[in-house]
Amino acid sequence: MKNVNRAVQLLAVAVLTLAFAAASSAQIGPQTAPHTVAIRAGNVIDPATGAVAKNQIIIVENGKIKSVGGSTAIPADAQVIDLSQEWVTPGLIDAHTHITLVMAVGAPLETA
Repeated sequence: MKNVNRAVQLLAVAVLTLAFAAASSAQIGPQTAPHTVAIRAGNVIDPATGAVAKNQIIIVENGKIKSVGGSTAIPADAQVIDLSQEWVTPGLIDAHTHITLVMAVGAPLETA
């Protein structure tokens, strides 16, 4: 009986190992060509100093920031996102947001 329980435990471990391996390889997927995004940022705040840099280019390759600068060249194959009229606040989160606020049409903003 002890050997049967041990065999069942080993089989369960093997099945779970294969399941996790299959799930992780499915999430990673096949290797794709590098993806480059260039963000034209009107104002970039440096959270460490509070300084604001105007008209910056942020290059992101495969989800990681590669460079930031005013004279950074945009690669020819890059997807360009124009935020030239916006503020980029890396590492800062706007905790006071109304994005998820849902109101009924015609409902008063305040009640007495």
